[in-house]
Amino acid sequence: MTSLKLYEIEPEYIDYISAFAPHLFHNKKPGQSHDRKYIGIILHINGFDYFAPLSSFKAKHYSMKESIDFIKIKKYAVINLNNMFPAPLHICKYINISIQRDKKYRDLLLAEYRFIKSIQDKIRKNAQMLYHFKFEFGIADKIAVFANIAFRRFQKSFPVCHSKSPPSSKFFDSIQAVKNLFYRVTVRFLCQLVQQICIDSLSGK
Repeated sequence: MTSLKLYEIEPEYIDYISAFAPHLFHNKKPGQSHDRKYIGIILHINGFDYFAPLSSFKAKHYSMKESIDFIKIKKYAVINLNNMFPAPLHICKYINISIQRDKKYRDLLLAEYRFIKSIQDKIRKNAQMLYHFKFEFGIADKIAVFANIAFRRFQKSFPVCHSKSPPSSKFFDSIQAVKNLFYRVTVRFLCQLVQQICIDSLSGK
């Protein structure tokens, strides 16, 4: 089995999947000039690729104990396995740490990667357990209730996430086309509505 690696994920995919997974969010904050991309690891579970994002280590994490769904990457970051979501490897970009220009950021990624690699068996085991409990018991189990992803629903209604049939660029183009069409239709409808209101107002209706 190959070692876990760090990946970043395409923002267009987050746009798409957030409709199915409300707990996902964009990392760009007010006043920030760029997105902080989703960085994490890929876990292969039951024929599907799942992306487990890394989160920055915060003050609250010092007092938090590790659990099946919460793993500390020393004091660098944390992995919330309850937030993992389906993500075909096709839309994930491998992070080549050695070419990162910012030394501080490069050192952080390297430190995170080395520790993740040292506990990868634990990460895989916890992810498999969480998947099993959530898939089998839904929210009826005290462990499964913490998982944000409804694995069974995703695997039935979200086949595009299967690792054997990853979405192509045409898939994302189609999504954008639908968005554009919806926008044009909405604008046209609003223009017609405003026009009709003005006509009614002038005619004294």
